[in-house]
Amino acid sequence: MLPLRHLRAAPLRPLMAPGSRLYAPRLGLLRPPAALATGASYRRYASSDANDTRSNEEDASGTEKVDEPVIPDRQHASVYISNVFPIQLGAWDLRVHLARLREESLMEELMAITSELRGRHAFKVESWEVNRKDGGVFCHFSYLPPKEEDLPKIKDTSIHTPEDLPADPTSPASLFLPLLLAAAHKKGGWPHWAGAWWSSWIERSAGNGRTTDEAGHHLYRGDLSVPDGVAADVGVPKLQGWQRVAGRGRVWMVRGRQWTEDLNRFPSSRLRVEFDGPDVSQEMLYRLFRPYGRLTEIVPPTPVPAGALRFAMLSFSRISTTVTANNCMHGFLSPIKTADYDLAQNQPAATNIPTSRLRLYYERPLKAHYVRTWMSDHPRIVLPIVAFLLATLSYTFFDPIRSFFVRSHVEGVWNLEQYTVVKFVKETVYNPIAKLLGTRIARRRRNVDDLGKASWRDRLEAERNVERWLNEYPSTFIVVTGPPGSGKHDLINRVIQSEKK
Repeated sequence: MLPLRHLRAAPLRPLMAPGSRLYAPRLGLLRPPAALATGASYRRYASSDANDTRSNEEDASGTEKVDEPVIPDRQHASVYISNVFPIQLGAWDLRVHLARLREESLMEELMAITSELRGRHAFKVESWEVNRKDGGVFCHFSYLPPKEEDLPKIKDTSIHTPEDLPADPTSPASLFLPLLLAAAHKKGGWPHWAGAWWSSWIERSAGNGRTTDEAGHHLYRGDLSVPDGVAADVGVPKLQGWQRVAGRGRVWMVRGRQWTEDLNRFPSSRLRVEFDGPDVSQEMLYRLFRPYGRLTEIVPPTPVPAGALRFAMLSFSRISTTVTANNCMHGFLSPIKTADYDLAQNQPAATNIPTSRLRLYYERPLKAHYVRTWMSDHPRIVLPIVAFLLATLSYTFFDPIRSFFVRSHVEGVWNLEQYTVVKFVKETVYNPIAKLLGTRIARRRRNVDDLGKASWRDRLEAERNVERWLNEYPSTFIVVTGPPGSGKHDLINRVIQSEKK
């Protein structure tokens, strides 16, 4: 073990990032210590002045000078495991709270999968970070990059297109993505909060169904056969083309600079890509974001106010693919053209390649007041539709009400005197009191025959008409109208007194 004076501690990183939860490998959930070392690992002092001073002191004291062992620098990278927890669609989404009940067990399953990589290039998990809003988990790890000549030579049997470039064999994607896929397959797949069945369904539906369809076209082998002697595990998905750099299924390399936030910006199928630099071409955007899922539309940048960043709009076919792309590509330093991207891949030391940093944000499918603005801008379409809807609603709701009251009036539903209780009260209470008090009912009684024949001759004609109408087939109802006090009630009583109607 080296003395501490030869080592420099890593920079400290806050434990709890907003909107996330950190775990340490083999220790479970970390409780609030002040900080966690997740930056560069211990390194040797690089200052030449300090080394010269120490050498001069040792020479002056006459002690033997010992060469310091060189400690290789550990590289750090991150992978994003998608769909471990539910994607929160809004503040009302209760699935996030239900998934927390299984959070500890899901993290234990993830730790068991990554434990299969121990001993591979000094792989070490530094921490786990749960992004509850996007439903994914970040695995931050460190490793010792090997030399290219030390890696085994593997015969490449995959299908290539002219735009596919060979991935760097010493990159973390080339070193660990196949190992992670194999480890997950050995442990029964990546965990999911809804269970193993749902997890297997997501594995089949995530990304493209066939590995030869990443570019939107189906490809066939040139010789239509697989070379002999190639061992293949049908259960482990193979990385083809772009997937060798980005990932596939549910495990993805974080290629940009992760931004963990807890704002009320919930995932959607549209992604806003701002350019902190020159505009990136549509071909370059397609090449960067197509591995995460199918793109349905790319809207190029439009003029923006002075001082604002220009941006393009990407529309994905699924929300889960948008979430993965946002977590893996935010902060990525991208060339602006595909030719520059190919040059940077073939010649890593090439300089003067124009680049632009990508800043990704979720975009709502419908902006605020969009419907109201559209209605005010198209009155010729909106007004006839509104009038038709009002007429339909009025007929639907008010016509049954009108029919109910007309039928009730004809059938005498509101005539209280036909009810047994009212008749009983009238005969036992009202009539005796009225006879006792005397005069009012007597004044109302009059000779209807004399009134009809002597006073109003037209009443006879009205009586005959009503009698004739009552003798006809009952196909409608009869309404007798007249001024108040004209004797309509007495007329009806006289007509129907001979038979019950």
